[in-house]
Amino acid sequence: MNTKWNFSVLVGAFSILFISCDTRADFNKDNDQPPVIQIRHDDINFQPLQSFSNQIYDSMKLSQFHYPIELIANTTLANAGFQFNFNLIGKASLNLITNQYYPNSATRYYYFQPNGTGLKTVNFQVLDAYNLQSTATLQLLVFNNLAPIANFIASQTGQLNPLQFQIDASSSYDRDAKYGGAISTYEFTITPNYRVTTNQPVINYIFPKVGNYQIALRVQDNDSVWSASKVAWVNVQ
Repeated sequence: MNTKWNFSVLVGAFSILFISCDTRADFNKDNDQPPVIQIRHDDINFQPLQSFSNQIYDSMKLSQFHYPIELIANTTLANAGFQFNFNLIGKASLNLITNQYYPNSATRYYYFQPNGTGLKTVNFQVLDAYNLQSTATLQLLVFNNLAPIANFIASQTGQLNPLQFQIDASSSYDRDAKYGGAISTYEFTITPNYRVTTNQPVINYIFPKVGNYQIALRVQDNDSVWSASKVAWVNVQ
């Protein structure tokens, strides 16, 4: 008699436990919210260059080694857990750096390394235990080189001669200076027959006589690309 009673109690206890676990799982599922995923652009040591968001639109030069990304994720329920996925659109590669800085955390580090120019898109995805998901997107416009821009100011100084001018091209710039581009060469041309190529942005020139003269400037960047000519006329008096 006692054995039967004990067995019935044991079955009932297991039934209550099973129902309780099932109810708790349903409760968690019903109260679950999609996980949060965010990314940001970091420097090569994964120090932040931007704030976290779920979308990044940026550009990079093809000759750059990589584009570092830091990803964080969290879930609304502590027991939901999550897994990371990503997919890549376009010709490029994406290398994962292990969690060497924050082991066992929801932080991931990526180096984005394109192998061609054009628009590159990476979609990162976090999926929790209840199949709710969130995504973050990185879009990079990858270019090969941007031509520099030539600009100068011509001023009559008269220091050594009343017809002396200073031609200052230091306002010229390389449009991809952000990515290591720089101006390496300045080419000054003055009518009718003077031309000089130098790595200095400023020259001094004494005109032969009063009159109107044309000055042209081209600049070359460190990728050996020349700018369009900047042309201006000066009145020498």
